[in-house]
Amino acid sequence: TTAPNTWSTQQFPTATGYTVDLNYYSIALDSNGVPAVVLTRQPNGNGAYPTYFWRPIANTLVQVLTDNGDGGESYSAQSDYAVQLVFHGTAPYILYGGARTANPNPNFYEWVAYSTTGAAGTWTVTNVPANGPVANGDTIDEPFGISVGSAGQVTVVSTDIGNYDVGGCGNTSADGSIELAQTTDLSTWSVCALGGANGPMFNSIQPVVHYGINDALFIAFEDQNVPNNSDNVLLNGLHLWATYSNGTCS
Repeated sequence: TTAPNTWSTQQFPTATGYTVDLNYYSIALDSNGVPAVVLTRQPNGNGAYPTYFWRPIANTLVQVLTDNGDGGESYSAQSDYAVQLVFHGTAPYILYGGARTANPNPNFYEWVAYSTTGAAGTWTVTNVPANGPVANGDTIDEPFGISVGSAGQVTVVSTDIGNYDVGGCGNTSADGSIELAQTTDLSTWSVCALGGANGPMFNSIQPVVHYGINDALFIAFEDQNVPNNSDNVLLNGLHLWATYSNGTCS
């Protein structure tokens, strides 16, 4: 390892009109090995709270989105806001967890921000929907994960904190299951419980998702078997769900 005295440090630049600390962040490298950081914080209802994309080497700072001043009154303000940054080549994708509308319904707590360059004025923000209609009370939240495949397809895995059993693509498991949202155009999403309608019931924490060779999709999660929950068929511990291009799933 490199000796500590050879390391250099760089502090996040001061954002105009924004004096409080940003306490949720994620770091990633693009295909050229250049780092970037996304930073946000949990709002408190006092004004709009921004999320920033920072390139430390170039020291460029871009405001990507805000909670529009509505986050402090939302459900998600009672739990941790969260962000996760990934790259497809040099194009950044940010998964943002938090409300951005007044009195949000359960389908408005997760968002993906995308840009081809990361520059100011180039970002598009799209909502990641929960499984099924609002009436079923389904809400997705962090911990979550995002990965981008070779063709730019996006998969988001989220922690489900509501009940879902809609359209034959879910199960009525306890809180803490995983929802899988996928898109090829960041406009139309396909949303389902992990494993589909026949997937096992489980209580997961900290889902992690990655595309592999030939766009094989891997999702790891820890199962926490809730006491007295006879529906949970998985053992406590780490599990890996995988699907391959030939259609085989394990």
